[in-house]
Amino acid sequence: MKFLAGLAALASVAAAAPSAPTPLDVKLEMTGNSQVKATITNTGKNNLRVFKTGTILDKSAIQKVQITGQGQDVTFHGIRQRISTRNIKDEAFQSIPAGKSVSVTFDVGHVHDLSAGGKFNLLANGALQFANEGDNKLIGSVPFHSNKLEATVDGAQAASILGAFGQNLKRTQLQSDCTGDKLSVTQTALQNCAQLASAAAEAAKSGDASKVEEYFKSSDSQVRDEVADVLTKVAGECGSTDGGVSKYYCTDVQNGCEPQVLAYTVPSQSFQAYCDLYFTDLPDLASSCHQQDKATTNLHETTHLSQIKGTDDLGYGYDNAMKLSTQDALNNADTYALFANAINLKHGRELGLIMSSLPNFCFPVTVLHSTRIKLVPFSAETHAPKFHELTKDDAALYRHVNNGPYSSLQQFLDEFVQPLSNENEYMLTYAIIDKTRPASPEGPDPDGQLVGIISYVDADDESFSTEIGFVFVAREFQGRGIGTEAAALMVTRALDSEEDGGLGLCRVEWHCSTMNAASIRTARKLSFEEIGTVEYERILPDAEARGKIGNGRLPGPPRSRPGDQWRDLVMLSISWCAWRDEVKHSVSQLL
Repeated sequence: MKFLAGLAALASVAAAAPSAPTPLDVKLEMTGNSQVKATITNTGKNNLRVFKTGTILDKSAIQKVQITGQGQDVTFHGIRQRISTRNIKDEAFQSIPAGKSVSVTFDVGHVHDLSAGGKFNLLANGALQFANEGDNKLIGSVPFHSNKLEATVDGAQAASILGAFGQNLKRTQLQSDCTGDKLSVTQTALQNCAQLASAAAEAAKSGDASKVEEYFKSSDSQVRDEVADVLTKVAGECGSTDGGVSKYYCTDVQNGCEPQVLAYTVPSQSFQAYCDLYFTDLPDLASSCHQQDKATTNLHETTHLSQIKGTDDLGYGYDNAMKLSTQDALNNADTYALFANAINLKHGRELGLIMSSLPNFCFPVTVLHSTRIKLVPFSAETHAPKFHELTKDDAALYRHVNNGPYSSLQQFLDEFVQPLSNENEYMLTYAIIDKTRPASPEGPDPDGQLVGIISYVDADDESFSTEIGFVFVAREFQGRGIGTEAAALMVTRALDSEEDGGLGLCRVEWHCSTMNAASIRTARKLSFEEIGTVEYERILPDAEARGKIGNGRLPGPPRSRPGDQWRDLVMLSISWCAWRDEVKHSVSQLL
């Protein structure tokens, strides 16, 4: 990798049209020799607010269509991006009202070699992620596929357009822009990239086969050798700042730093460019699974280089990467970055440096949102220190349960986070983030402040049921309905059908002490119906000394010891039929 003087999407084009129904209709038509107009129509009943960056709506020189000529793919000469979906700006979105269309025009000759001329076939497939109006958090995606367009192209005219694009790149390579703080940041990132890639290459070659299988959908020797070979080349490229195969820029030399773009690579010109967002928005190394950082961004971009692998962007992020076939995973830049991240964090845990932060839950896990709050899977590294700081002196918060309070962070990790959540496939704890409160620079979430936790408990993937429990909102944030709103999101996720984005469960329960009036009120606001009471459900050892509240009936049962109390439990429930008939509407009013 050469430094000049100093030292720099989900909706990518797919190989075959998806068959899933979609509210998006995309029509391609030629408006010039190699100029294409794409008209995107929202045929659905709902307005769409779609994320433009890295898609057919992006102004950058990315791959927006797949082109074939004489049965062969036409070489792409444009840029490959890595995109951030944190703190998305309004300008990164395009609104498409129901029944309306938007159009974009682009010249495919800028980034494809059509110099042979003659007939070519064009096709656009992919997906557009979307967000609600007034909230820039991405909450889903809709697929699209266009008509197959046949075009007749004048090769000489197309060649002149591609040549002009290449000449512009060569002129910009004269810049010397990696200096000062950017130079220091880049040197650290490249060192980390080399170390991560080297460790991941070793793991691919001779490590745990299940990890290779997870990310690349196969662990046969051929796949392992190919992954190891790519990552070994990445390690060599990241480890060289005065040689290697690519040039490296710390500024936007080709106008590719659209909103949310961290970095981009031009494989045909063998250079990488790193945007301001890369330097300001990413940690050096991730502390949780599937989190973006500088090192894996460098790794991602380096795989795009033709001399390394020439990867595409077929699936951004863990969820999308996991949908790829082995062939596509081997050709997807983010799969290599995600694999290296996972190997790095696994190694850290084996050394006792990092606790498991990936939920081991029996149902699919996702982030939940309302206008005011969001729920994200609770992370030992990211959320535990702040939550413990908020609640360590509040014994009253735990007075109706047997656990807590926790005098030290380590006690909280050892007694709650690991055994009760991360290692328990029947429990999932969420961190509650209040998006109306400004995030602090050192805070655990960029979208707001951590204010509490809430859990699914006793989830059963055979009877399709779960309980909502461990609803703890820190004292200073109580009285604003945050716990109720968080529980409403949890109930909605559990009981909505899979078609509506839920888990499609049959029943959700709510259990609490008969003495916990606040919890009972919350359950009733959510339309839970009482189904019974269990007397002497649980002993609370040394209740008086620990500030616990039992049923108050003394003396207790024969096996009680002095200072013990017993808890009576009230059980409430919502069934799927009640949800369908009336409860869903009432709960939606709380969000």
